[in-house]
Amino acid sequence: MGDLERLAGRACAGHASPRDLIAIAEGLKKLPKLKSIIEQFNYELPLWTNKLKKIGFVFPTIISKNAFVSKYSKIEEGSIVFGNTIIAPNAYIKKNCIINNGAIIEHDSLIEENCHISTGAIINGNVKVCRNSFIGSGT
Repeated sequence: MGDLERLAGRACAGHASPRDLIAIAEGLKKLPKLKSIIEQFNYELPLWTNKLKKIGFVFPTIISKNAFVSKYSKIEEGSIVFGNTIIAPNAYIKKNCIINNGAIIEHDSLIEENCHISTGAIINGNVKVCRNSFIGSGT
């Protein structure tokens, strides 16, 4: 599928070769099939979590004392924020997420349910990470 992000950047900067433009076109043709494959995955938390909630269990939110979390951000229950992490203003982290060591979640970003943001990952401002996503280290 090629590196669409890099190729699009080259095109926007006016540095794309004809080969780059062909690679972009071919990659874009594959997106509908990729979307249909991704939509087949519909991960839900195990049923026992619902049973625990029905009897009053609250999944704690755990935030490392070595993390910087803006008072203007929101982190829902069951999420864990590890050390050396930055959560910027207006970032919204929904339920059951892992924000691993050194990750940066910039302003106005939304991390939906059950996501894992790996070590050193950077989520730039105004980005939505869809539920059940895994963002790899250093991305």
